[in-house]
Formats: sequence, structure tokens, C-alpha cells
Amino acid sequence: MSDQPPTLQSESPDLVKMTQEEYRLFLQTELQKWETRIEWVYQDMDMTETNYRQTGLFYHSTSLQTRTFTPGVLPAPVMQQLKSAFEISSFEEYKAVFAPIYRVTAMLNEARLNLRQSYQIKLLADRCNKVSHLVCEARELWAASRDQYIALKTHVNELMEEEKRRRSRSNVLAWFIPLVKDGMVMPTRTGGEWDIYRKWIWALPETQRSVQAGRSLDTIAVHELYPGYWPEDGHDHVELGQPRPLFGIAPRPEMN
Repeated sequence: MSDQPPTLQSESPDLVKMTQEEYRLFLQTELQKWETRIEWVYQDMDMTETNYRQTGLFYHSTSLQTRTFTPGVLPAPVMQQLKSAFEISSFEEYKAVFAPIYRVTAMLNEARLNLRQSYQIKLLADRCNKVSHLVCEARELWAASRDQYIALKTHVNELMEEEKRRRSRSNVLAWFIPLVKDGMVMPTRTGGEWDIYRKWIWALPETQRSVQAGRSLDTIAVHELYPGYWPEDGHDHVELGQPRPLFGIAPRPEMN
């Protein structure tokens, strides 16, 4: 998908010279164009939410030490923004993170209700005016909000670079190194980072639906860390097959 929304035609037709039938067809075509612009914004917002999840996984791959002691890398207000975005524990907090998307979606949904075609010229003209107003306002709001989500990714990348430097200096293993124990894959170190990560996973709307369908939170959290491990038998037991862990680290057996 292009990074830029579909643009309006630069040349306006001479509406005065149009017959009623030509004007009606013109209005119908305009509604179709607005539908394309609406779809572009929907897709861009969907991509932003997808990127948020990927960025969140990378944020949670860092250690608490890196997130706490980064004054020379990220200013305190920036770290607070990252914590507010990724250290959440409820769907209500998730909705707060994506409040702009919910507002834009409501405006676009209202616009779509006015995309219905009609043979009545006045009705078509009124719908075109309303749709154009709603979509232009929604696009302006989304353009102002979109950069905030892009900034989150930029700052998390900076945080991960600091995490790499810390690991290199101290020779400390990442907390999420997978460990196989009794057929289950879990991070080597549970506790602080794992607990915060699980809370974030719980806040995602798809997790809420999966838990209602019978999946356990731990199973979902493990699957997101190590996508190759997903219990297909409906239980939390994980059969080891061809692992595809997110961070490229194969699991190791527990040392007796």
C-alpha cells in the first residue's frame, strides 16, 4: 500500500454545462472516489496497529535495567511515553493508546453510511458534501496522530540498541531465552519482565477473545514470543517441532 492517500483530481469539471444525467453520474463517481480514500485510511490504521504489536514485542525484549537506566539514551518523558504505550494491563488502557484510531474510525464509519448511491441528484449532492467533510476531517486527525505511533517505533529501536550495548558489556543473557521444561517452552527468566509482558499481552483485544475461547494467557504469551510453538491439541502442552522464535533463538533443554 502506498504511504500517501489517494489525492483529489486537480481539475474540476464545469458543472454548469452538465446535463442532469451527467451531473448525477459525476456525483456517483465522486462517492466511489471517497470510498477509495476511506479504505486507504482504514488500511493505514490497521497497519499501524500491526506495527504496534511488533514494536511492543521488541520493547518487551529489553530488560528492566535498560528501561530504567537510560538517561543518556532516551529522556525521561520519552521513556514514560513508551511505558504508557507498552506497559499496560487492560483493554481499557489499550483503547486509550489507540484513542485517535477509535475517533477516526467512528468518523469514517459515519461517512460510509452516506456512500449509498441514489438516482436523486439533491440526495447525492448532500451525501457527497457530508462524506467529503467527514473524510477530510478524519484524514487530518489521522495525519496528526500517525506520527506519534511512528515515533514509538523509533524510540524502541533506540532502546534496543542500548540493550545490545548493555548485554555486550555485561555478558548477560536476555530474559526471554527459551527453556524447554516438561514439554513446555518458557523464558529462562520469569518474574519482572515476563510479568509485565504477560500483562501487555492480556491487554490486546485478540488475547481477550482467545482466552474466552479456552486458551490460557501463558500459552498465548509463549506463542507470541516463540511463534513456532502453538499447542494444536487445545491444551497448554507444547510439542516441539520446527521452532521459529521471534528473536531467532532456539530453545535449550533444562539442565539437570
